[in-house]
Amino acid sequence: MVVVKVVVKVVVVVVVVVVVVVVAVVVVVEVVVPSVYHYTTTPHVVVVVVVVVVVVVVVVVAAAAAAAAAEVVTSGHIIFALFSQTSITFWIPPPLLTSLRVLLERLVRFNLIETVPVYVTNHIKRLRDAAGEVSDLAIPYIVASEPEYYNRIGPILAENLFALDYASHDIKEDALIWSYNRKEVMAEFESDQCLAEIFGTRTGVPCQITTRCWQKMTKLGYNRYSLSHQIFYLEIAEMTGCREEMQWHLLLQQQPSLRALQDTYCANMLAEANLIANNNFPAKVQDLFMEQAALCGMLGYREFFNSDWLVTILSWQDPQDGCYRWAGWPKERDEDKISDLKEQPTRRLHKREEKRVNKDCLCHRTAVAASALSQYVRFVLEVWLDEQLY
Repeated sequence: MVVVKVVVKVVVVVVVVVVVVVVAVVVVVEVVVPSVYHYTTTPHVVVVVVVVVVVVVVVVVAAAAAAAAAEVVTSGHIIFALFSQTSITFWIPPPLLTSLRVLLERLVRFNLIETVPVYVTNHIKRLRDAAGEVSDLAIPYIVASEPEYYNRIGPILAENLFALDYASHDIKEDALIWSYNRKEVMAEFESDQCLAEIFGTRTGVPCQITTRCWQKMTKLGYNRYSLSHQIFYLEIAEMTGCREEMQWHLLLQQQPSLRALQDTYCANMLAEANLIANNNFPAKVQDLFMEQAALCGMLGYREFFNSDWLVTILSWQDPQDGCYRWAGWPKERDEDKISDLKEQPTRRLHKREEKRVNKDCLCHRTAVAASALSQYVRFVLEVWLDEQLY
């Protein structure tokens, strides 16, 4: 769609130029030349030949321009436009930007760092460094304002927790796709209890994964935010060092490998992402759409990334403040506190608690947007490198 728009604009401009040039040529040949050289008139065949030559030249140039425009939009060159969104720096969730550090390390490891323009790598480094600074400032505030939440899953803010380093790959074509289910089956509080087992925040011993939590967090058939919780859970368990316990539960439950579970979950997430896109990105689930790209992008699934979706995600961002908003978010919910879960443990929140802050910016929506964009940096850069090297 983006390519079509660009090409149409190029063609419109070229048509206007052709008309202007043709008129100018006719005036010169029919009026100016005869008056200067005292001709009574120029043979019409000369006018026709000149006009045809001019039109052919302009059309050739137009075709080249349209092709170049299409290439810029569809190729990795769009990465440079992405980096112009510098205001997003101050809204990026620090743990998820670990992926940028992983990206830089991967470029060094495969001797590609010198291939990437210096100003691009400098942008990535500045984003990475800014994320670290934001994290250092944010953690004391979280400890003070949300002590119950922090005590339960505070390790989620660890610097290297999301340092997943999966190679880019496609979802397997034979992955199981189940019927879409709009009903949420998992609350945030339930997910957090299972994360607390991984972190060991209640017992002091990490990776004490119960059968109840494992079955809940790996059951097939979930969609929407419940499915996001499952992928989030597996990623955190892996990076916390619980692989041995995960393998034990996979054998105990007669489940396939961890990679097979990832394939299945992200295949269903991709089906849901396409469903959201085909329904013109309803505002209510835009945060879910971006969350899906962030979570499966960290696992290397490249089908979640294309130029049309990138342009759409950037269109939701406030160009001045860099944050993401949604007027439909009820302001009365702003007074809800995560710490209230202590008094209301059965409250059915299905996604990470949302909070409206200064200038009506939404924390969760902005966080998942920044996480998705940090994954776009990786995949767009990979496309650009492929163009340069192959």
